Amino acid sequence: MNPVSAYIDALRKYFDYYGKTSREEYGMFIVAAAIIFLIMIGGGLGVSLLINEVWGLENHGGLYYRNHDGYQLNGQALIVLVVYLTVLLFAIVLPGLALMARRLNDMGWSRWWLLLIVALLSPIPNPLFIIPGHSLIPIIVLGCVPSKQ
Repeated sequence: MNPVSAYIDALRKYFDYYGKTSREEYGMFIVAAAIIFLIMIGGGLGVSLLINEVWGLENHGGLYYRNHDGYQLNGQALIVLVVYLTVLLFAIVLPGLALMARRLNDMGWSRWWLLLIVALLSPIPNPLFIIPGHSLIPIIVLGCVPSKQ
């Protein structure tokens, strides 16, 4: 199985929380999601550079900029950010959650553990927030635990 077929398979099972997913399929989805994420970052940088050149916002490249009235919200940067987060949600996060639930089923664990995993992955500070890369811990564990026979 290659990353593209694993990603397409995850998209086909977008709302399937009851099946099973092998370690190989899970790992290939993680690889595909990382590639998509890197492409989105590159595309976002390209779009923001294009916006800066077309609208002449070279001094206002961030989300906020300062002018004589104080701080102003950069509308173009906000639009790019909203589109980026929406694509990220529907292209990686939602299929990834269904895939994690199926992986938990394959390991013989309850799908309710997914609530704990989502809590660990959330940006809200939690007790493990002091550990660098703490949000990768549940993703790595799910990929390493063998299937239940």
